[in-house]
Amino acid sequence: MANTKFGKNKVGEMISMHFLLLIFFFSIGAIGCFFVLKNNFQLYYKILLNHIFLSIFACLFFYLNGFYRFTLPLLYIIPTVVVTFGFLVLFTLHFQQRNHTFRYLFMIINWVFVFEIFLEYIGFIHFRNGWDFWDSYSFYWIYLRLFIYFGNKYIPMEQRYQKRLPPKLYGTLFGVTLTLSILVLFWLIHFR
Repeated sequence: MANTKFGKNKVGEMISMHFLLLIFFFSIGAIGCFFVLKNNFQLYYKILLNHIFLSIFACLFFYLNGFYRFTLPLLYIIPTVVVTFGFLVLFTLHFQQRNHTFRYLFMIINWVFVFEIFLEYIGFIHFRNGWDFWDSYSFYWIYLRLFIYFGNKYIPMEQRYQKRLPPKLYGTLFGVTLTLSILVLFWLIHFR
């Protein structure tokens, strides 16, 4: 990390901020996984175990093939990736809507995508060798659709969270997400 553009103090501050973000995301992911698993451990743990193996494999594959790099060492990153994406998978399955699956996934994936753009903007992650936001965005869709497919086979809808958002609130959230997505897309096209 010999980036002298910011000076030694700025680089140290950025690394400290990256560690704080790592701890924050790991904590949120761990707490989220705990609460979803607490509801029905027997149904969700198999999905989580499959996710753990697949996410470690995917993270190492993409990293070793040079598609992206992190400012922090990979050994710190992998547990956080496993836990936060584990929470993403469990959250997606636990709160999955019977109807409007596209809108539901669109909202989740676009909010995750905004976080990834933020992480790239602050230098937490660095895309390389042709890998970019659109590859990540496509991978999120494939990854979550894969786990929804398996989740629908092994976790009955009746065993998931049954309360649904009121249609008006659901539509508002979708509209806000769509607006944010358009703004982010505009920013990526014109300012990156």
